[in-house]
Amino acid sequence: MDGAGLKFAATQKNAGNVAFKQKDYEAAVTAYTSAIKALEPLADGAGAPGGGSAEARDAKDSLVKTVSNRCQCYLFLGRPLEALRDAVLTYSLDPEFKKAKTRLEKARTEMLSLPGNTRGSTPCAVLEQDETPHEPPKPSVILASPKVAQQLLNTAPIRGV
Repeated sequence: MDGAGLKFAATQKNAGNVAFKQKDYEAAVTAYTSAIKALEPLADGAGAPGGGSAEARDAKDSLVKTVSNRCQCYLFLGRPLEALRDAVLTYSLDPEFKKAKTRLEKARTEMLSLPGNTRGSTPCAVLEQDETPHEPPKPSVILASPKVAQQLLNTAPIRGV
């Protein structure tokens, strides 16, 4: 486990929190992004059988919260696609994290409120018809694919929000 990586990530996350409190959301996004890049490889072991090492679980917990914080920044900046990607990533990392559901719904609502976006105008209504639970896409797919974000616009509201 890379103690220096965890320390760097914590420093960047704290810098993002300070910028967020000062309503400097662009600076917060930059700091949170640096923290996320440092945390991603450290959190990989948290999905192993038995939950991985304590350090990997701590890194994953911090990653979930940091991505969620960046999502909120994107919402405040009026960048709903980026917010939606982070909300989906947060939810895929930890579906039990309450802010993930709330921010996912908020990002979806913001996307739908953009001119030209309506539930019926998107091409992925098939997701709405399928009642079977879906495994969330891998985070790397989410980050690389605006199509995944577009598909989420057609899903029913998130239960438990």
